[in-house]
Amino acid sequence: MEEKPDFIVVGAGPAGAAFAYYASSSGYRVEVYEGSEPGSKPCGWAVPVQIEKYVKVPGDTVLTEIRGFRVYLDGKLVHEHYGSLWGYIIDKRLFITRLLEGSTLYKRYVDISNPYSPRIGSSRLEARERVVLAPGLVGLPRAARETIMAVQQIFRTRDVVEEDVVEIWFDRELVGYYWVFPRSGE
Repeated sequence: MEEKPDFIVVGAGPAGAAFAYYASSSGYRVEVYEGSEPGSKPCGWAVPVQIEKYVKVPGDTVLTEIRGFRVYLDGKLVHEHYGSLWGYIIDKRLFITRLLEGSTLYKRYVDISNPYSPRIGSSRLEARERVVLAPGLVGLPRAARETIMAVQQIFRTRDVVEEDVVEIWFDRELVGYYWVFPRSGE
């Protein structure tokens, strides 16, 4: 009979991957289950520099250092700030891959409709310590019906772009907002 892992994590997004990183770094055996490619969901490309109090951001995952930001409302600039290092635009997929390096990743969908008994098919997931549910908001039962979905689009431009400035745009005509993240060399 195969030995159970210490922890099973359902979801390899930023929260699940961070838990797996901490647990595996502390010597625990961790299995992670993710139904889609880790890091493929929208959002999570920008991280504040304070993250490094908890997790080292590997240099090869940093696309751009952020040293300023602008906020727009209905197309008008309402606030801007420039100065010291604020954060990073990261390669989210690579960053999550790095966080998962000490764990075993299974690309499998887990049924968490009963969060007390997560399953793959008819088999219940069991760990020596805990099964950690970190599916993200969309993965939670019934939450998807009440969620405004995020959309990610990457645009390339020949225009000059300030590589170290992030922009956030709010428009009262739309539900939500959008970010503009610069990427070096593109």
